[in-house]
Amino acid sequence: MSQPPLREPMLTIEEAIVLVREHAKPLAPCRRSLLASLGCVLAEDVTADGDEPPFDKALVDGYAVRAADLAAADGRLRVGETILAGQTPTRPLGPSEAAAIMTGAPLPAGADAVLMHERNRFLDRQHGLAWRRLAHDCSRKFLRSLIPSSVRKLSGWNWTPSSG
Repeated sequence: MSQPPLREPMLTIEEAIVLVREHAKPLAPCRRSLLASLGCVLAEDVTADGDEPPFDKALVDGYAVRAADLAAADGRLRVGETILAGQTPTRPLGPSEAAAIMTGAPLPAGADAVLMHERNRFLDRQHGLAWRRLAHDCSRKFLRSLIPSSVRKLSGWNWTPSSG
């Protein structure tokens, strides 16, 4: 019976990685369309050409308010206008006033918080909004808070379907 030929011992993962890094050479940078860049890695920084969002916006359906009005109010605020997504507020908030607002809509001037619709109750136009809970920190986005006109994606970032 013949003996199988002697083989070198198998490389460890660490040894294999060292060998690959010693012999692999990065490709030269090239320009590609967005679709053709799937699976590629950025060779240089990419900057945004504008702020996103370009305005303070509501992140939930609810009521745009001034936080200071909540401390001074008797638990109720008058509801002025309704601002739908895609609309622009027609005026600033008045004293002790809220504006019904939809997700993504710009906040009216003077608003610095959004009361979530599900956690508060609109009584009627005469009695206004009975509020219970302020979701100040998680219900609106400030201008430039998502994507400032500065570095958006850094070199070395890998472009995948879920990373856009």
